[in-house]
Amino acid sequence: MKKKAQGQMITIVLIILLILAAIVVIWVVIGNSVRKSSSEVTDASKCFGITLTIQKAVQGVINNVIIERGVGGPEMVGIYLLPENGNAIYSSGYDVKELDSRGFDVDSLQDGEDIKVGARLGDGTLCFPMAVKKVG
Repeated sequence: MKKKAQGQMITIVLIILLILAAIVVIWVVIGNSVRKSSSEVTDASKCFGITLTIQKAVQGVINNVIIERGVGGPEMVGIYLLPENGNAIYSSGYDVKELDSRGFDVDSLQDGEDIKVGARLGDGTLCFPMAVKKVG
Protein backbone atom coordinates (compact mmCIF):
# COMPACT_ATOMS: atom_id res chain seq x y z
CA MET A 1 0.00 0.00 0.00
CA LYS A 2 2.87 2.36 0.79
CA LYS A 3 4.47 1.96 -2.66
CA LYS A 4 1.09 2.51 -4.36
CA ALA A 5 0.59 5.78 -2.47
CA GLN A 6 4.08 6.97 -3.40
CA GLY A 7 3.39 6.22 -7.07
CA GLN A 8 0.18 8.25 -6.96
CA MET A 9 1.98 11.18 -5.30
CA ILE A 10 4.70 11.14 -7.96
CA THR A 11 2.04 11.06 -10.69
CA ILE A 12 0.21 14.04 -9.15
CA VAL A 13 3.45 16.04 -8.86
CA LEU A 14 4.34 15.29 -12.50
CA ILE A 15 0.86 16.34 -13.68
CA ILE A 16 1.14 19.61 -11.73
CA LEU A 17 4.57 20.29 -13.27
CA LEU A 18 3.20 19.63 -16.79
CA ILE A 19 0.31 22.02 -16.15
CA LEU A 20 2.70 24.70 -14.89
CA ALA A 21 4.94 24.24 -17.94
CA ALA A 22 1.92 24.60 -20.27
CA ILE A 23 0.84 27.78 -18.46
CA VAL A 24 4.34 29.27 -18.85
CA VAL A 25 4.42 28.48 -22.59
CA ILE A 26 0.97 30.01 -23.13
CA TRP A 27 1.92 33.07 -21.05
CA VAL A 28 5.03 33.70 -23.16
CA VAL A 29 3.14 33.40 -26.46
CA ILE A 30 0.27 35.66 -25.37
CA GLY A 31 2.63 38.17 -23.73
CA ASN A 32 4.68 38.57 -26.93
CA SER A 33 1.52 39.07 -29.00
CA VAL A 34 0.17 41.70 -26.62
CA ARG A 35 3.50 43.59 -26.53
CA LYS A 36 3.74 43.59 -30.33
CA SER A 37 0.16 44.81 -30.75
CA SER A 38 0.56 47.55 -28.16
CA SER A 39 3.71 48.89 -29.87
CA GLU A 40 1.86 49.01 -33.22
CA VAL A 41 -0.97 50.97 -31.60
CA THR A 42 1.56 53.38 -30.06
CA ASP A 43 3.20 53.99 -33.46
CA ALA A 44 -0.17 54.51 -35.13
CA SER A 45 -1.23 57.00 -32.46
CA LYS A 46 1.86 59.13 -33.23
CA CYS A 47 0.50 59.65 -36.75
CA PHE A 48 -2.88 60.82 -35.52
CA GLY A 49 -3.71 64.32 -36.69
CA ILE A 50 -1.51 64.43 -39.79
CA THR A 51 -3.56 65.05 -42.91
CA LEU A 52 -1.91 64.63 -46.29
CA THR A 53 -3.80 64.87 -49.56
CA ILE A 54 -2.67 64.30 -53.11
CA GLN A 55 -3.86 67.37 -55.02
CA LYS A 56 -2.54 66.28 -58.40
CA ALA A 57 -1.19 63.06 -59.87
CA VAL A 58 -0.69 63.14 -63.63
CA GLN A 59 1.75 61.63 -66.07
CA GLY A 60 4.53 63.37 -68.00
CA VAL A 61 4.82 66.91 -66.58
CA ILE A 62 7.17 68.62 -64.11
CA ASN A 63 5.91 68.37 -60.52
CA ASN A 64 3.41 65.75 -61.62
CA VAL A 65 2.48 64.89 -58.02
CA ILE A 66 1.39 67.68 -55.66
CA ILE A 67 1.07 66.85 -51.94
CA GLU A 68 -0.69 69.16 -49.49
CA ARG A 69 -0.69 68.99 -45.71
CA GLY A 70 -3.69 69.95 -43.62
CA VAL A 71 -3.81 71.43 -40.13
CA GLY A 72 -2.61 69.52 -37.06
CA GLY A 73 -0.42 66.58 -36.18
CA PRO A 74 3.23 66.26 -35.17
CA GLU A 75 6.23 67.64 -37.04
CA MET A 76 7.23 65.73 -40.16
CA VAL A 77 10.77 65.33 -41.49
CA GLY A 78 9.94 63.76 -44.83
CA ILE A 79 7.40 62.44 -47.31
CA TYR A 80 7.18 59.00 -48.92
CA LEU A 81 5.62 58.46 -52.34
CA LEU A 82 4.86 54.97 -53.55
CA PRO A 83 3.77 54.55 -57.17
CA GLU A 84 1.97 51.29 -57.92
CA ASN A 85 4.53 50.21 -60.57
CA GLY A 86 7.71 51.82 -59.28
CA ASN A 87 10.14 52.28 -56.45
CA ALA A 88 9.33 54.24 -53.31
CA ILE A 89 10.50 57.84 -53.37
CA TYR A 90 11.54 59.47 -50.11
CA SER A 91 12.10 63.18 -49.69
CA SER A 92 14.10 63.72 -46.51
CA GLY A 93 14.87 66.94 -44.72
CA TYR A 94 11.55 68.41 -45.73
CA ASP A 95 9.37 69.44 -42.83
CA VAL A 96 5.99 69.95 -44.44
CA LYS A 97 4.40 72.82 -42.56
CA GLU A 98 0.67 72.98 -41.98
CA LEU A 99 -1.30 74.09 -45.05
CA ASP A 100 1.87 73.82 -47.16
CA SER A 101 2.16 71.93 -50.45
CA ARG A 102 5.04 70.54 -52.47
CA GLY A 103 5.50 69.16 -55.96
CA PHE A 104 7.41 65.98 -56.82
CA ASP A 105 8.67 64.58 -60.11
CA VAL A 106 7.69 60.92 -60.31
CA ASP A 107 8.80 59.37 -63.61
CA SER A 108 7.22 55.95 -63.20
CA LEU A 109 3.56 57.05 -63.11
CA GLN A 110 1.09 55.41 -65.47
CA ASP A 111 -2.50 56.51 -66.03
CA GLY A 112 -5.00 54.48 -64.04
CA GLU A 113 -2.58 53.25 -61.35
CA ASP A 114 -2.62 54.32 -57.71
CA ILE A 115 -0.01 56.43 -55.96
CA LYS A 116 0.23 56.45 -52.16
CA VAL A 117 1.75 59.06 -49.87
CA GLY A 118 3.00 58.77 -46.30
CA ALA A 119 4.94 60.75 -43.73
CA ARG A 120 8.08 60.22 -41.67
CA LEU A 121 8.20 61.75 -38.20
CA GLY A 122 11.28 63.04 -36.38
CA ASP A 123 11.51 59.91 -34.20
CA GLY A 124 11.62 57.64 -37.28
CA THR A 125 7.96 56.57 -37.19
CA LEU A 126 6.51 55.92 -40.65
CA CYS A 127 2.89 56.93 -41.19
CA PHE A 128 1.89 55.09 -44.34
CA PRO A 129 -0.28 55.27 -46.41
CA MET A 130 -2.06 58.49 -45.53
CA ALA A 131 -3.57 59.22 -48.95
CA VAL A 132 -4.14 57.32 -52.18
CA LYS A 133 -5.02 58.78 -55.58
CA LYS A 134 -5.51 57.33 -59.04
CA VAL A 135 -3.19 58.82 -61.68
CA GLY A 136 -4.86 60.61 -64.54
